[in-house]
Amino acid sequence: MQNARHSVLIHGKPAWLLDFAIRQGGTVVPQRIWSPQNPSDAQRYAHVPLNMPIFFVHNDRKNFGLPLLKAIAGDCGTLLGLGTAAPVGDCSTTYIRINWPGYGEWFTQIMTKDQTSAHNTITLEKFAKRVASAVGRFLDVSLTSRDGVCSIRC
Repeated sequence: MQNARHSVLIHGKPAWLLDFAIRQGGTVVPQRIWSPQNPSDAQRYAHVPLNMPIFFVHNDRKNFGLPLLKAIAGDCGTLLGLGTAAPVGDCSTTYIRINWPGYGEWFTQIMTKDQTSAHNTITLEKFAKRVASAVGRFLDVSLTSRDGVCSIRC
C-alpha cells in the first residue's frame, strides 16, 4: 500500500501492526490474514499488492473497533481520522473477507472511490459504514439456517 500510514515504531523505525490485544469490549471475531489457498488464486493475485489490516481506532487512541449497529447507522464520529482518505491504496474496489471459525470463508467487494468525476478515495468514515454493511450481509447470510430461522438469538 503506497500511501499507508505506519501505526507503530519499533526501535524508531516504522512497522506494520498486524493485530491488537483485545482486553475488553463486545464480540471480537478472530481473523487471519488472507493468502491464496490454491494455485489459480496464487497465479491470479501474484502481482496484486495486498493491503495491510485496517483497524478502526478512536480519537483517544485507546478504543478500537465499532459496534456494528452504530457503524451501519453512520455513528462513526469518534474515529481517528474519520475525514481522511481510507487507507485502501489506489484501487477503485476492494474485497472484505471474513474468516469466522466454524463458517466458510465469506467475501464481498466494496467500492473505495466516490462517485465524483475526480473518483477520490472514500473517507475512513464512509469506508467504516461500507465495511459495517458488508459484515451485516455476512451475518444475514451466515447466521440464518436453510429454512430462514436465525440459528442464534439475534
